[in-house]
Amino acid sequence: MSTCRVGRAYLAGLIALGVSWAVYADTRDDEALRQLQQTRMTLARAIAAAEAHSKGRAIAARVQVEGQTAQVLVHCVVNDKCNIVPVDVRSGKAEKMTEPTPAEEKEAHTGRPKDILKALGDEQTTVTRAIEAAERRHGQAIAVASRFEGGSLSFVVTCVEDGKTRLVTVDPKGTVTRVDESRRSEQGRAQPKGPRSGKP
Repeated sequence: MSTCRVGRAYLAGLIALGVSWAVYADTRDDEALRQLQQTRMTLARAIAAAEAHSKGRAIAARVQVEGQTAQVLVHCVVNDKCNIVPVDVRSGKAEKMTEPTPAEEKEAHTGRPKDILKALGDEQTTVTRAIEAAERRHGQAIAVASRFEGGSLSFVVTCVEDGKTRLVTVDPKGTVTRVDESRRSEQGRAQPKGPRSGKP
C-alpha cells in the first residue's frame, strides 16, 4: 500500500475546516509544487484528464509525492460512487481507477459523493473553477477538497507561492470566502497561522 502525503499546513487547515487528510501529512508543500512545475502539469489539467478517463466528475484532488516521482490523485464520482484516478505528472495520462478505502474517501471530502454531485449541479460549478478562483491571487494549487455540510457546498484549495501555503475556501459561484495562511517552522514544515487579514 502506498503512503499518501501532502503538507502539514494542508492537514491542519483541513482539520479546522472539517476535512482531515491525516495520512498525507509528511510531504512539504513546496516539493509538491516543484514536481508540478518541473513537469508543467497543473491540478486543473490532471483533473481534466481524470474526468475524461473516468467519465465522471471530480470532487477532490491532490499531488502525491513519493521519492522523486509524483502523481495527482483525483477523486471522481462515477455512478454515485467515488473512484481514485491517478494521473502521471510527467505524461499527463490517467491510469487505472481504484476504489478508495472508507478512510481515503472520508479524508478527501465531507459529505456523500452523490450529495456533492447533486450540489455541483450544472457544469458551471466545478472543482476546476474553484482552483482557478484560488490561483488568481494565492499561488499554484496542489490540492482541492469538497465540503458538503448542512446542505451547503464549498471547496478548500491548497495553494503554494513563495514558500507560503494558503488554504483558500471557495464557494460554488467561484468566490473566495476565506484564506488561511501558514508559516514555516524551523524544520521547514508549514504550520497553521490562522486567517489572513484583509480581503480574501
